[in-house]
Amino acid sequence: MAERFASSTTITMNEPHSITAVYSSEHTNYSLEIQDTIYSAPGAYVIIPIVFNGSLSADTGIVKFSFDYDFIGIVDAFTIFDSVSIDDHSADGYVILTGISSTPLALSDGDTVFKLICVSRDTVGNSPISIDSLAGDFGSGIGNSGILSVGQTVHISLYTAAGCTLFVNDEVCIDSFVDDVFAGTPLTIEAPPMQYISDDDRLVFTDWSDGGARIRTIAPITDFSATANYSRQYLVSIVSEYGTVPEEVWLD
Repeated sequence: MAERFASSTTITMNEPHSITAVYSSEHTNYSLEIQDTIYSAPGAYVIIPIVFNGSLSADTGIVKFSFDYDFIGIVDAFTIFDSVSIDDHSADGYVILTGISSTPLALSDGDTVFKLICVSRDTVGNSPISIDSLAGDFGSGIGNSGILSVGQTVHISLYTAAGCTLFVNDEVCIDSFVDDVFAGTPLTIEAPPMQYISDDDRLVFTDWSDGGARIRTIAPITDFSATANYSRQYLVSIVSEYGTVPEEVWLD
């Protein structure tokens, strides 16, 4: 009769012995996922969401997050469950997250079940990260892997009409903003709705060349360029001997 062992076990063999690991297929209707690539500046805080996809009623979820300790450190974690605990094995390159709720949660596509708060170290480069479902109601889920990219830079170039202004993170920029920033860095950009050349000459915002909103926040992970386009208007004074007309009007 064949002997059966636990998935992890210690045995002593005094003679040749053959052991076969046997697996059976098991259907699962959910997965846990992290982003394919997460960007960070060196020494910056980075948030890593762990997203559920599928359908499941769960009051306990246990996952393993693996990472390179030379690239990031774990600061804290939040969860959709009532509480979360962190079993920290950072020196070995992983942490175990356990979420527990007093009553089952109805999880569905897109639910962020855990959110890891990390801080990037000064090491620049790309490092693998991964998530695995371990136990509790997450015992048979599928995980995935991604890349943490630290210190990658992208080129940002924003333009407007000559002598006009742009705002980048509330700072005034004349004519343009051109700089290299770390990939994924949030930048709030704004093109003023009107810019006056003189008392009777102004520019009216029409659009950004990339079709984006006049005021918005971007976080480019590749080189980004856009131009704020304006149309010109002139203040026209009207004098008429016949009837009432506006004394002044702005016209294209």
